[in-house]
Amino acid sequence: MGAIAGRRWAWTFAFAALYLGLAARCGSPAWAQAHRSEPAPASPPTTTLTGDWGGLRSYLDNNGVTFTFNYTNDFLANVRGGIGPGAVAIGVFQPQLDLDLQKLVGWEGGKFHTHGLITHGPFFSPTYLGNILAVSNLEAGPVAGLFRFGTSRTPSMTACPFAPASCRRTASFSRAGRP
Repeated sequence: MGAIAGRRWAWTFAFAALYLGLAARCGSPAWAQAHRSEPAPASPPTTTLTGDWGGLRSYLDNNGVTFTFNYTNDFLANVRGGIGPGAVAIGVFQPQLDLDLQKLVGWEGGKFHTHGLITHGPFFSPTYLGNILAVSNLEAGPVAGLFRFGTSRTPSMTACPFAPASCRRTASFSRAGRP
């Protein structure tokens, strides 16, 4: 059984090293310039991973609605020591919505922002290391919730009936989704 686990670790690390090596080589500007088939545009367009959604993303952005989706993943492994060897993949997905209230409804300087937080993966540190201190800031267990929600305005914003008296109102939730 130990030989099988050893081979599995060897393959896992071999693929991780190959992936990191290719990502470092293919992500460099020199590699991209050497493999360009057409001349570079005068001003590079803003690109996103999912594209323009058939023109919908740029239409929404021009009208004050901006979506942002971030995903971060960690691969953690304990090879020797602690409670025992093991590996986990943990990650966090962070959808965000920003509204420019001036473009949407004409309220000068008004902004709205909401930010969700969805994590996945098991607890690595207590399971494999016997430690209550997390080795990754993504180590939160499976959680989904609202991370930040708020409005802000500039002092010149006068015609907003729901605007608070202060210039900025936000709420942050550090343990989103936890009972």
